[in-house]
Amino acid sequence: MTCPTPLQPTIPRGRWLAALLLAAAEAELPMQVGRVGPHSHCVRGQLAQVSSNNQNFISDASFVVTHTSVAVIDAQGSPQAERLGAEIRMLTPVPISEVVITHHHADHIYGLSYFKTIDAHIEADAVAKEYIQSDTARLGLEASRTNLAP
Repeated sequence: MTCPTPLQPTIPRGRWLAALLLAAAEAELPMQVGRVGPHSHCVRGQLAQVSSNNQNFISDASFVVTHTSVAVIDAQGSPQAERLGAEIRMLTPVPISEVVITHHHADHIYGLSYFKTIDAHIEADAVAKEYIQSDTARLGLEASRTNLAP
C-alpha cells in the first residue's frame, strides 16, 4: 500500500475532480483590482452562491479615482466593502467621497454600513433608497453578518 499523492487522491476514483472543483468554488478568492480605464478600476466577485466561505463576495464593484476623491459604484456586501476600501487606499490617498448604488440587491448594498463610517455620500434611486432604509434590509444585514461570520 502506498501513501496518497496529489496524483492518487483518497477520494473514490472518478469523484476527485468534482470534489476539487467544489472546494475551489467555495474557497475565498482574493480581491483583485483591475484597471478599466485611466482613472477607473473594478473588482470581480466569485461566480457562486453566497456562503460563509466566500463571505458574500459574489458581486462586482467599480470605482473612479479623481485628483480630489474616489467615487465607488456599488458597495459590495458586508464585510467585502471594508476590503474594497483597503484596496482603494493602496492605490490612492484621496478620500472615498461618493458611493453610487445601481440597485437594491443585498450583495450591492450591505457594504454601505462601512462607507457610512467614512462619511461617504450615498446616491441611489428611489427604490433602492426605500429598501436601504427598511427593516427588511436591516434584518437581512444582521442575518448576513451572523450567517457569514467571521
